Amino acid sequence: MAQHISIINSQMKGLQKVAESLCVKVERGIWGISGSLKFEELPYKEYKINPHDRVFTTERTVNGKRELFELHYDTKSKKVLDIFLVS
Repeated sequence: MAQHISIINSQMKGLQKVAESLCVKVERGIWGISGSLKFEELPYKEYKINPHDRVFTTERTVNGKRELFELHYDTKSKKVLDIFLVS
C-alpha cells in the first residue's frame, strides 16, 4: 500500500512550490483541474476524506525526480482539503 505524506505545510522547498502551484490552480476554479489532461480524477469512495471530496492525481518533478501527488478538493467549501505526496 502506498504511503501518503501531506505537503500542505511542508518545510521542503521543492514540495512547497508544488503545493503552492496546485493551490493556485484550484483558486482559479475546479474546472481548471477537472478539465486538464495533467490531472486524473479518482472516483473511488475509499480515497475520499469526506462525502464532498473530489480526488485528483497528478505527477510533478521535484528535485529532478517524478513524483505522484494526490489532491483532495472539497466541493462544498470550495477549498483544498489536503495534498499528499504518494510514495
